Amino acid sequence: MPLCLILAGPPGAGKGTQASRIAEKFKMPIISTGALIRACIKEESEEERRQLIKILGENYRERLLEIIGKELVDKIKELHDKGVLLPDEIILNLVKKVLSSIDISRGVILDGVPRTIEQAKGIEKIINEIGNLRMLVIELVVPKKECRRRILVVRKQEHPERADQEVSVFERRWKEYETKTKPMIEYLRERGYVISVGGHASKDEVTNRIFQVIEKEFSK
Repeated sequence: MPLCLILAGPPGAGKGTQASRIAEKFKMPIISTGALIRACIKEESEEERRQLIKILGENYRERLLEIIGKELVDKIKELHDKGVLLPDEIILNLVKKVLSSIDISRGVILDGVPRTIEQAKGIEKIINEIGNLRMLVIELVVPKKECRRRILVVRKQEHPERADQEVSVFERRWKEYETKTKPMIEYLRERGYVISVGGHASKDEVTNRIFQVIEKEFSK
């Protein structure tokens, strides 16, 4: 049965890098809630544009509108313009509609969701309703000190004048990880979906560890 793969872990664990490598190796599409939302409000990045073309085609905005409907697109725009965070109901509805409309015969990678226990319950329900996917959560385990170092090295290269600000941003993201994401991971672990992988190594070594886990799951 194809996998619905979720990469979980703290900020700076390398989830984005590893998701791209998994997608390339196993020919699995990536559904990024952030990319989908920004496409709705026409603010997607160039990288997100390439990602969306892979799953929805060249006319991805028109295809997305066709899949999720004008009402949902307008609601996303309305909440964005008000500066309001999208409720779980909208995020999960977005994921469900896209999951049900693209080729997931080789599996799929979810990016940006779930981030809370309630979202995890919602994703689990969606997968059960679709009926031809099996959830696998790969937790990248990286110490806080290393995550901070990774993020700050990159940020200092990009914006050296904002180094102090980036420290406070990291601390805020880490607190959110501990209060929301960590409990979500533990909930999914209790459900039997989580396999932990050491992420405190080179990118290639972590990739190899993840590939071994996925290949083992495919063989079941």
